[in-house]
Amino acid sequence: MGNFGERLKKTRENRKITLEEVAKSTKISTRMLHALEEEKFNELPGGVFNKGFVRAYARYLGLDEAKTLADYLSAVGGEPVSRPEDVELRAIAERKEREGTVNRSTGLPWGALAVLLLLVALGLGIWGFYSREQVRGALVHHSSTSARPAEGPVVTSVPAASSQQTSPENAGAEETGAAQTNSSEPAVTPASAPPSTPAPLTTSYNPSATPAPGSFIVLLIAHEDSWISISVDGQPAYTDSLVAPGEKSIQASRRVVLRAGNLGGLAIFFNGKKLPPIADDGKAKTLTFGVNGLEAQSTPTEP
Repeated sequence: MGNFGERLKKTRENRKITLEEVAKSTKISTRMLHALEEEKFNELPGGVFNKGFVRAYARYLGLDEAKTLADYLSAVGGEPVSRPEDVELRAIAERKEREGTVNRSTGLPWGALAVLLLLVALGLGIWGFYSREQVRGALVHHSSTSARPAEGPVVTSVPAASSQQTSPENAGAEETGAAQTNSSEPAVTPASAPPSTPAPLTTSYNPSATPAPGSFIVLLIAHEDSWISISVDGQPAYTDSLVAPGEKSIQASRRVVLRAGNLGGLAIFFNGKKLPPIADDGKAKTLTFGVNGLEAQSTPTEP
């Protein structure tokens, strides 16, 4: 056991805290916590999940998160695996290097090998960037669409300003009255009514807003921290950490696959309708949404 894992374990034992208590609070399985303490990093899922586990464990024990994360990176050699394409790229590089050493006389020149690796890295980088931009573009398009005045049957209700709107039945009477009193009576000003104060918004997205035609919206609002993995319309999944009281809005046309480590800590809306709470047993779960709503829930598995 190295300094990183020993420090975590000693701090926990000094405070007389069991792994089960840590797992219940952080939503991280005891197997993963034990792997961190014993520095068995090959048993962890890798990438952003490992960093999230380290931060959550350090936060629970009252340790400095940044220093603990730095100790973790030092323990794993300073090169944690963050994306599957990075693993694939390193594997290709190592394999090509071995082949070049064994077959140096007939193998690829070093210059050509460097160009090949550069092209592979460039291709993977463009593919990853394009995939992320597609998802980000869909979310930005949805935000700009929601910000414009609603067209057709969509009606945005603002309680504080509703007293100033004119009903269709009184529209004609108000026009006639305005014509008759325009020159003789002063117009009624808003000063005679109580000042209107816009109601505070709790989220940047209105759950009751109607999605764009041919699409649907899944909204996540966190009241507890959780890591999440999201795949939109068959695109490669991307991972993130949703910290309370944060939120995440996802727009799709066919399917959204959501995996989270703490579904019980999330409020989930589908097209503005809040879903019933998901039972929380401390294990990661996967939810699939189609155009008609929640489709299926996979068997819970440990992250």
